[in-house]
Amino acid sequence: MRSFVIVPGTAKGKRFKALFYNERGKRIKTVQFGDSQAAGRTYIDGASRVTRNNYIARHRVREDWTNPFSRGALSRYIIWETPDLHTNINLFKKRFQKHFS
Repeated sequence: MRSFVIVPGTAKGKRFKALFYNERGKRIKTVQFGDSQAAGRTYIDGASRVTRNNYIARHRVREDWTNPFSRGALSRYIIWETPDLHTNINLFKKRFQKHFS
């Protein structure tokens, strides 16, 4: 796989959509993630560090954060990593660079 983009979600209740593309530019996977009802209460929206840490602790036990195609990894690293969405996207690419090179 070569690239991905994050766009607003189109599925009911989902805030974002990740579109993954192969090296020829063909879309190979679409993943809807993030609770649209949580908009305004996430780390990229200004939630506190304590709220972030609580989210991570709560989800750590049941999420697969090693799979870049999982909703859990996308939420964890795109919505809850730092307060800046664009920084999080770049960090996600770096974290999973073997999938994007």
